Amino acid sequence: MEQGPDGESEVQHQEDLQARVILSLDIFQTVRQNQAQHGLRHNDFKRYRQYCARKLQRTRKALKLTHGRGKFQARKLEADMVSDSKHLTLPLMNAERAWSLGKELEAQKQEEMSSHRRQHQVRRFSKAAQWSADLARLAAVKGDSRTHLEAEAYAAGLAGLALQTKGKDLATAVAKYQRAETILQHLSEVGSYEQQNACRQQLEETQGSLRFVKYELGRKGQEEMVSAPQVDDIQAKLDSLQAEQPPVDKSSGTTSLTWRGITYSVRNQRVQANLQQVADLSQQQQDCMQTDPATHEAGQHDGLIAALNDTKASLGSILKAAPGGSDMAGADREDLEQLERAVRGRLLEVQILKLSAQCRAAQSQFEAYLDVASTTVKPKEQSNKAETLVRLHDSMVNAAEALGRLAGEELRGAQAEHLEEEAAARVQSLFLCC
Repeated sequence: MEQGPDGESEVQHQEDLQARVILSLDIFQTVRQNQAQHGLRHNDFKRYRQYCARKLQRTRKALKLTHGRGKFQARKLEADMVSDSKHLTLPLMNAERAWSLGKELEAQKQEEMSSHRRQHQVRRFSKAAQWSADLARLAAVKGDSRTHLEAEAYAAGLAGLALQTKGKDLATAVAKYQRAETILQHLSEVGSYEQQNACRQQLEETQGSLRFVKYELGRKGQEEMVSAPQVDDIQAKLDSLQAEQPPVDKSSGTTSLTWRGITYSVRNQRVQANLQQVADLSQQQQDCMQTDPATHEAGQHDGLIAALNDTKASLGSILKAAPGGSDMAGADREDLEQLERAVRGRLLEVQILKLSAQCRAAQSQFEAYLDVASTTVKPKEQSNKAETLVRLHDSMVNAAEALGRLAGEELRGAQAEHLEEEAAARVQSLFLCC
């Protein structure tokens, strides 16, 4: 039966729509959530690998892309076959499965790592890099700008890992890591808070690997082989993604907290209300400092400290009501824990500012007492002023040490390093003032 002109035009129209379909997949957010929920919170790479295998099987059955019944017949995924974001999860899960097996082998004791297992690990990481390259190839044709850029960063990171594990051509591994770093730096500044947070975590891991490979090159005297990152092929998409960033809607209140250069998303309405109060009080303090710095005394910090304590209590009650074995997603709980640490850090900083103001006031009063003739000042009053000054000084030291412990034990990445160094310098300066 022949189709008429209308039938042919309808078929052509459907083909054109399929050719123009643009897919979206938050690669790093998906990976982070899967890893947190399926074993990697406890470094259980075997459990995560088994999850990836099950996920692959389910997705292939749903898309009717199984490898045949009985006899295995490989079916390669081509760009013209991709019509749903689930198609993009196939190379992604394949890459994650290969990567998790490589990490499982890496976690074994070095003395138990035979040459055969070592080569097996290298092959798994290389296979993960191949699957991630397939993902980037498909995303370049079928994905939107962000999906393509995330796929490029994901592929570059795994390619760098494969080269690093082989121990050969470390200069190329540095170039791959630098490419991933450059893309992730752009991605961590645009998109939703969840997208930015996932890219920022990936950026920290990539920078750690990059520093290690650069160290290995320096140890071998090959620093000059490191070149600038090559992102000319995707620079246009990086620029367009920055331009497409929508303005932030502030009508719904404060939905994030920025501390030490990192923005933490806030979903709970109660916490949002607390943070709105924190933002208002912080703005009042800044206005007060600009208009009349002399009035910026210790009492100005009390309201902000109370608001931060309320926020900390709200987060604590949410985490307590949803223990580790609850239905709360692992990634959501991790976000709440990171936000709670940021609030504690901000609270300690404000407490140090308050104690510093109190210490300056007490110092001025104590010096005033010393300037008066000793016959007009009772010894007991002098002792009380001295004790107050010492107590405030000790409180400042304790708060600075607590800030250093927070950085050293609970934070990570460049943020933790800078904060720990700053806290240590503050403690040292306080001891020198004694």
